[in-house]
Amino acid sequence: MSLLAFSITRWFLEDDVIDALKQHDQQKILDSVQSRFYETKHAAVKSRMLEITADVLDTFAAEWVRELLDQADEELLYPLSWAAASSLPGDGGLHHILEKLKSISENNCR
Repeated sequence: MSLLAFSITRWFLEDDVIDALKQHDQQKILDSVQSRFYETKHAAVKSRMLEITADVLDTFAAEWVRELLDQADEELLYPLSWAAASSLPGDGGLHHILEKLKSISENNCR
């Protein structure tokens, strides 16, 4: 999806790009975002894919966001927290992020 490629070239995810992405089928966007996320090792690209998840997909991406929370590294914690807040209803996202922060804190104390 060339719109995803374009979004990566921007300093930040602009409203017009978000609006354009929202015009597409959510499953196709999720598939494209996941593919781009897993194909790269570049943290900034992964972060942008999580921003798109948060701003475009909302709860549609909840299952994937839950999976990522279980395996996420510290480097992606901020954009992942944004995606979790948007994708996971109620306190679900907050709970996962707080648990992740707690485990990071405990690991750093050892």
